[in-house]
Amino acid sequence: MSYPSGRTYSWLTERLNTELALLPSTHRAVAWVQFHSQTIHLNTISHSQLLFTSYPDIAIDLATPFSILCHELAHWFDLVSTRWGQSYLIDLFDAYEVACNKNTDLSEDDFWRVVRSYDNDRRIMFPGYYRTINPDASEHGVRNPWFLQCTTGLEFNPDGRLDPKRPIFFAVFGENPSGQRLARQPLSVGALLECIAVHSELLAEFGIANAIADGDTRTVELAIRSRERGRSWYDPSLTEYTAAAHLLSISTHTVEPMITYELASAVAFLCLNLSPEHFQRLKLHGRMRDIPPARVTAFKKMRDPGFAFATIVAGAPQYPKFQGDHEAWLEDALHRVNLPKSRTIHETALGYLNSRRRTLLSKWSLDSTRDYLLDVGRDILRKRLQLGISSNVLTVLRGGAPMPPVFDADGVLFSLGEAQLERNLFDPERMYDLQWDLRKFSENFLKACRIS
Repeated sequence: MSYPSGRTYSWLTERLNTELALLPSTHRAVAWVQFHSQTIHLNTISHSQLLFTSYPDIAIDLATPFSILCHELAHWFDLVSTRWGQSYLIDLFDAYEVACNKNTDLSEDDFWRVVRSYDNDRRIMFPGYYRTINPDASEHGVRNPWFLQCTTGLEFNPDGRLDPKRPIFFAVFGENPSGQRLARQPLSVGALLECIAVHSELLAEFGIANAIADGDTRTVELAIRSRERGRSWYDPSLTEYTAAAHLLSISTHTVEPMITYELASAVAFLCLNLSPEHFQRLKLHGRMRDIPPARVTAFKKMRDPGFAFATIVAGAPQYPKFQGDHEAWLEDALHRVNLPKSRTIHETALGYLNSRRRTLLSKWSLDSTRDYLLDVGRDILRKRLQLGISSNVLTVLRGGAPMPPVFDADGVLFSLGEAQLERNLFDPERMYDLQWDLRKFSENFLKACRIS
């Protein structure tokens, strides 16, 4: 299904720029989601490659492109339907009002909103300075695993000084047996988003492979894909995608990657929905008790989802004792760190999204787009809670959630879902233009602030 019917935006293919993507790509820029325009871009995939009649009939050659699309869809769902994501969007649309609306009574006193949005973007994955990779690292794998340590550091402020109010939680991967550092990865919001998206990708990829009718072919295909995933599991350059899952695996003794990612994505999704009160309630266990009290206070005050994730998995019980009961494992893990049940946390988030929506003012035309996205996101969060699997985007789509606009490699704007965003309330072409306006304004203004 094309959206709108087969229209090609040739201008778009010339302007696509992965610098606008705030999350990395394991697929060498095959696809990415652009948070500023709320659109998905498939740089080397045509929409014709994704057409199918029903899920069991999907051809195996669809497994890779379709799983990539599911990865990006998970990002979009988390952007619009989590407490963190909706707060991000509200700040972003405030920045749009400053940068893009010429008919406004906003003064220079309001320009700080652009800096706030810029900082929100920067902290999704953190700049490259905070992430290190050893290019000479030896190869590791299941038979020669690396080790993982957790450390904390401080963010630099615009004056180049360490800021005690902005700590960062790191996962540090080391070489066995020398102890040499292989990679240092911030356990950022982006790392949690990637954990959820990788699980979504795995569900689609292995779901398609398992649907192969011929038993021998199915066995071979599953073996090939498992081997490829195993190599990426121990790749120091891919720790954005694996750090959260590694942290959970080491703490809880999970072995199977699919189980590890299912548990880790459930915890990650929960951490994106925690309230300020939930952060204050967190009780530290194990290695987390070694964090200086001042940094713990700062982590809780700035409501850092990565810190919450590390706290929960550090206190979580060992998974094998639960014999596959994932829900019981999660509830036990939450209880150990003094958090309420997962359902209570998510319902609290949904209640907050409802109340926040009612307090927003509508001052210019783009506010209707903002409000529409927030309404759609609340509906999606309800569906995700009803379905119980936060990262299974296919099930969420079948449940009636709208599919966001997707640009394919030829600039064709399309959607595969039955439900679509209403074009009169969300115009992807306009959003794409506006993000360029915001980028130009930000680059100019940030130089005046000496932080670009």
